[in-house]
Amino acid sequence: MSSNTPVLESIPPSSASLESRLAALEAKVGRISSISSPQLSVQELSSRLDSLQANIDSHTTVAFRDTWQESLKLLKELDPDIALTHQQQPLLYKRQQVLAAASQLQCDMHQLDVILKLLTNETKETASTAGSTTMRLDQVTQAPIVTSPYYTQSLKDQERLDALRLTFASLNDRVSKLQQQMQQLLESYHTVMTAASEKFILAEEKAKSR
Repeated sequence: MSSNTPVLESIPPSSASLESRLAALEAKVGRISSISSPQLSVQELSSRLDSLQANIDSHTTVAFRDTWQESLKLLKELDPDIALTHQQQPLLYKRQQVLAAASQLQCDMHQLDVILKLLTNETKETASTAGSTTMRLDQVTQAPIVTSPYYTQSLKDQERLDALRLTFASLNDRVSKLQQQMQQLLESYHTVMTAASEKFILAEEKAKSR
């Protein structure tokens, strides 16, 4: 069978006949052969193999074949064979980590691309106007989005922000003290009202007893 076709898994043991192994492959792809005999000739086996190969190829797209070949290539590169030395192990494991985090890495690269476009949007226009195809480091560090006053905070604004923060901190302390005083007043009120209620009850009982 062609190397472009995925290898089907879970075939019968090697001790089984060629016909039974071929029948198992046909069953996996939903094909039932009209010929079933343990004494098939080489030509009959070859014909069934060709028919099976044609059936698989007819249901296999070019994109799938490319993906399969790329997967086999990566599997070969990442296969830790007996020739792997201890110096090569970190690189192998690093590649495996990159492949395992491919989706997250793609998202991170997209975000980096957005950041780069924001940094170099007007810088590229300046460089193209000057007739240069490359950008200097200072053009990136001095990009408008970095140096614009709309995206920076002056020292005066920082001082005002610090003063506002201190004001809110002081206000929070005063509110906490007021809460404590209010709690004490409520407790005192409850104590007074409880004592007064007891006095009223005693006075009422004494008045009734006369």
